[in-house]
Amino acid sequence: MKLFAVVFVLLFSVAACAGSASNQGTNRIWIIDVTIVSPESLDHIVEGNVLIEDGRIVSVERRKGTKKPAGATVVSGKGQFLIPGLIDSHVHLSYGNAKTQEDIDLYASLEFRAIRGLEAAQRVLRAGYTAMADLSISGRVSLAVRDAIEAGLFAGPRVSSSGRALTTRQGLDDW
Repeated sequence: MKLFAVVFVLLFSVAACAGSASNQGTNRIWIIDVTIVSPESLDHIVEGNVLIEDGRIVSVERRKGTKKPAGATVVSGKGQFLIPGLIDSHVHLSYGNAKTQEDIDLYASLEFRAIRGLEAAQRVLRAGYTAMADLSISGRVSLAVRDAIEAGLFAGPRVSSSGRALTTRQGLDDW
């Protein structure tokens, strides 16, 4: 758990640097001496350097002595970890922090559920998840959240949505 906390601190510091210089053309960040954890080679975890351009990783160098790219801001990753983005494969953005089934679909307006869903998506992104699958929605909430994120209106993970739930008569979502 401590490992993940360290990873997220590194990712957020990079995101902060990327956000502060987003109006300056191509934004380049060179993270040096970061511990790279890759699912393909868990037996070979090494320190390396990472180049980020406009918020996207474009190069991962696993050898020492790689030269700094021109125009890149250097950020020390010493003692930090870089891992791939995580995927949450079962979420319900429109449900938010509802305590009962009625609270999910009866007491909150669709507009409030959309705002609650956007906040939930941003919270998940801050936890290191870069993609999620919403398996059942009310209205078109997760579709609206997905579209707002894709349009660049808000930061958030990639959202895949199945749409409305299929249910049986008197089933969980039979309102």
